[in-house]
Amino acid sequence: MKNYFLLIAGFILLAFTACLSDEQVNGGGMEVPVSFDVRLPDDGVATRTETTTTAGDGTKVNRCILEIYQGDKLYGTRHVAAVSNKEVTFSDIRLVTSQKYTFVFWADCVTDATSGITTDLHYATTNTDGLKNITFTGDYVGNDETRDAFFCKMEKTVTGAFTQAVELLRPFGQLNITTNDLKDVPDAQSDLKPTKVSLEFKTDVYTAFNAFSGEVSGAKKFAYNAPVEVVNNEGALTLDYILAPSSQQLLINMALSMYKDDTSSPITSRDLNSIPIQRNYKTNVSGNLLTAAASLEVEVKPAFAGTENKSVTEVSEASEVTKALETYDNVVVAKAPTTETTIELPKYTDATKELSITLPATDKKITIQYDSNSEKTNAPKVLNINIPNATAELVIDAKETTVYLNGQTYTSVTAGTAPNTLVIGAGVKVESLTVNAGNVKVIGDGEIGTITKGSGYTKTAYIIASDEATLPETRTGFEVISSEEAIAIKEAFANGETYQLKEDADITNATIVVPEGKTATLDLNGYVITADNSFTGSAILGKGCITVKGNLTLKDTKGNGRIVANKDYIAGLYSSGLINAVGDNALFTMEGGTIYAVRNYGQFGVCVFEGGNFTMKGGRIEAGWYAVSGTGNDKTYTSKIDILGGELISTTDYAVYLSPLNATTISGGKVNGAAGGVCIQRGTLTISDDANILSMGGGDTGNWGDGTSGLGNSALCIAKGYGDCTVNIKGGTFTAAKDAVLIEEESTYTQKVSVSGGTFSDPGLFGHLAEKAKVKVKLAKDYEGPGLGIYNSGTMNGKGATIEVDLNNHKWTLTNEPLFGSTGTVNQNFHLEKGATVSFKNGTIQHESGSTAKMLFQNYCDLTLENVSVIGGSACESVVSNNNGSCTITGSTITAAEGQCAFDVYAYKPYPGGVTVTVNSGSVINGRVEFGGNSGTQIGKLIVNGGTFNGDLIVTDGYYDGSNIVINGGEFGSYKGWGDYK
Repeated sequence: MKNYFLLIAGFILLAFTACLSDEQVNGGGMEVPVSFDVRLPDDGVATRTETTTTAGDGTKVNRCILEIYQGDKLYGTRHVAAVSNKEVTFSDIRLVTSQKYTFVFWADCVTDATSGITTDLHYATTNTDGLKNITFTGDYVGNDETRDAFFCKMEKTVTGAFTQAVELLRPFGQLNITTNDLKDVPDAQSDLKPTKVSLEFKTDVYTAFNAFSGEVSGAKKFAYNAPVEVVNNEGALTLDYILAPSSQQLLINMALSMYKDDTSSPITSRDLNSIPIQRNYKTNVSGNLLTAAASLEVEVKPAFAGTENKSVTEVSEASEVTKALETYDNVVVAKAPTTETTIELPKYTDATKELSITLPATDKKITIQYDSNSEKTNAPKVLNINIPNATAELVIDAKETTVYLNGQTYTSVTAGTAPNTLVIGAGVKVESLTVNAGNVKVIGDGEIGTITKGSGYTKTAYIIASDEATLPETRTGFEVISSEEAIAIKEAFANGETYQLKEDADITNATIVVPEGKTATLDLNGYVITADNSFTGSAILGKGCITVKGNLTLKDTKGNGRIVANKDYIAGLYSSGLINAVGDNALFTMEGGTIYAVRNYGQFGVCVFEGGNFTMKGGRIEAGWYAVSGTGNDKTYTSKIDILGGELISTTDYAVYLSPLNATTISGGKVNGAAGGVCIQRGTLTISDDANILSMGGGDTGNWGDGTSGLGNSALCIAKGYGDCTVNIKGGTFTAAKDAVLIEEESTYTQKVSVSGGTFSDPGLFGHLAEKAKVKVKLAKDYEGPGLGIYNSGTMNGKGATIEVDLNNHKWTLTNEPLFGSTGTVNQNFHLEKGATVSFKNGTIQHESGSTAKMLFQNYCDLTLENVSVIGGSACESVVSNNNGSCTITGSTITAAEGQCAFDVYAYKPYPGGVTVTVNSGSVINGRVEFGGNSGTQIGKLIVNGGTFNGDLIVTDGYYDGSNIVINGGEFGSYKGWGDYK
């Protein structure tokens, strides 16, 4: 559990991302140019002169904005361009290959698309968070086509230069109101023909839009700031663009007022209720709005093809509603009931029927139930009830229907609805509610005074509500939850079923568990689950997050689906993940989607408790602290964690933290932490194959007393911990700003580390090479540390290893501690025994000041030096001493201290196979060269193909056989000995 957090860690992470080379961060990425051809849709809309449909063809849109994101953070600066003929091109944008980007487009109207292209008109796009926080500016003016706007969001992994076609769509529903009876008003009464119009929205509509997530917000009631001219003189009255949710209709109530030129008093006003608004659709409302009450036609039309028709009518008495509902979907009652009234709902052939009933304020009991004599079988799917005030009881007996309550106040409601809910609208108060069936949903600031369950309702009922709602303190038999989807997820998990999200879900006050013995699947399907891991209770049944005690698989078939944290981290309180696997029989498998737990640089992604297990095959987990945590000081259970693919990120700490008795394998995917990649405190860890472990080096693990307290930054940290650690590195790539592998010496417990493969950004793990290891090092920066000892006997290191070191134009400064060598001659920086293959290229190797090493290289293996500068210290008697095997020097400089040996060819008696040293062109040898041995046999060989030699050649008598010094080229100046062998 963390006891504090760092406010600057995320900024350090971003800064260091820019510092590492493309190849280090991106796996060999390079910048490439990309372009976007953006166009507005051709809706095929009618012209403004037609009365059935009002225009809106997008021709007023004249500028487009592009913002690019990595994760949820803005990448670079925004791009702004003018729109011409409904098209715009963004060209030659530079992006890095192998990286995934999100592209967000917004197109709207500005006053001047040339000199004033960045000056917003109707929609503020330069708020904090840019296109994530687009808000209305100024007062709302109706009948203004310049309010039309479009957007698009797309994700793409860049693999090379590309040009992408992009088509935008509206975040709005277009609302058009037309009166059909304008021609019925005689010319002699032209003062009754409206020239101006105004709308007042009685229910909340949205005033803000997040183009990144597609979410709407800023719900409030508003009206035209003043009456405006009608759309045309043929009956088209209003044209409005209403922000709509991404996946469902928004039902709005409004008051329409029509005026002649004098706007002090309307000619007439009409209430229009339960009018559906849908994103990228047109809602066309038409009817006789000027003359006697009659039917209205409501048409919801997609922007491209097809229509959906609804109808509205007005009746005088409540007793007429049942008959009217046989023909019309939306019935308005003119007179309030004078006695107790029962309204019977017809049944239909259509199983998707949505009805609306509007009544005046009433003090009489009203009962709404099904028509028991209906010959048809399908009850209405949805019923909207609109009553301003109902002071007597409202009884709803409609157990197959979802019922929406709109209006203001209901004194007493007794409801039995479909399982998916009785919905209490925003601003609606129900003083007393009795629930006989179904659940209850409270929208926005809706209010319930008291709530009870009918005597026959025995199972748990749900109240779906946000923090804005007012609920009674006593709620016996009810569980408060945040969304219908949360109920559906909860029930599917309890039954061991597969559930695919149908819309965004809020589970912050739900207890969602996959029980032991159940196997469930959750498909995010492109939607967002809002979760919370701030609970103070048991991790086994925590509210707000998902607890897995059985088997859960997470998928995302549509893409862009996420599980996100809803609150900032609080030190000392948060101790679990958004998903928790609890118990020996628990297994959470992640195949897709994103778990996003970055809030105030805190939160945890996935945690395992009490032997819980986790497998990651794909997707992305990003957390402020640990993306995946084998959590706690647990000695009893063993958790199995397998990371096969996907991406795990910590913006402040280590991405994977292993503290209880874990058995963890990482064979694929990307593990990337601001402080470090993986930290193990106990258990076993195997890393292999395509695993990519990265430490950005900018995080800080803090001063707290547990977890990753006070640890340094490294791709892999094997820490002083809670128990014995066994780490086997068989492959993978380890890149770090500081240490590729950090091993903290531990006296209490055993640390067994074996490296048999992998590619590392520094050689710090060379003391743990397995037999026949195949290891590569590519330095990310200058390195200071010891060399390498490879031995063939005893408990020493790296028998038969193959080591490739690319200094990557950096410098390796060799320290005294430790030195290597055989017993009695532990005075070497590199001791490389027979059977190994070792190469160095592209950089500098030198002794630290004051080094006591007698040899920089003691070579018995096959050694290659290519494009390196090797510099011996003042105590170094031989920079490269070769006693067996081979040494090939190409394009390299070997520099000995004054009076010392640059390299030797020394036939050492225990090695009858002999030694060969080859010097190729481009090399410079500063210091003498010695040729000889102690074997008494002529098994040494020197081949000079080129290079410059600044020192004498000294050959021991008896070691030249007439052919084992071969000089094919080279420059020797006036130095002695060389001329004897040309």
